[in-house]
Amino acid sequence: MPGTKSSKRIPRKKAAQTLVRCGESLDISCARELHQELSKALGKALPVMIDAGRVERVDTAALQLFAAFWLQARLRKLPVQWSNPSEALCRSARLQSLAAGHLRVRLEQRPIPGGRAIKICAEDSGTGFNAQEVVSALGSGNKLYGRGIALARRLTTRLEYAGCGNKVEAEYHG
Repeated sequence: MPGTKSSKRIPRKKAAQTLVRCGESLDISCARELHQELSKALGKALPVMIDAGRVERVDTAALQLFAAFWLQARLRKLPVQWSNPSEALCRSARLQSLAAGHLRVRLEQRPIPGGRAIKICAEDSGTGFNAQEVVSALGSGNKLYGRGIALARRLTTRLEYAGCGNKVEAEYHG
């Protein structure tokens, strides 16, 4: 009609990207296939979206491939995003990060009247936890955490937490 503006829509161009879909298992048996798929994605020189929502099993080999891929993508200035990473993948990545941390354990023994005292000191690089809060909550029902603390308290003469909950000293007299 004359005098009216056209309501014709102009299609928007979708941003081109490469989609990498992960299967249920990302273990060593799939490493070659995953490497090939990630290499192809790098070769396309487009932003990459990794769909990891179906992942149920993952091992260190796959995590190492992802780390190497991420580094190569950054060097090429290619954005990489995760789409719906599964809890299994996130948990494995968190556990793998423990390999970069540290755990120090020190054992001491000294004589005491009627026997000896054994002291175990442990410190790790983790974020720790509020030990006082966990200990006070131990008697309030069936918790899914803190059972190790309750057991250690029963087996030791003294149990103390320090730092941000990432240091513990336990002493046994016997």
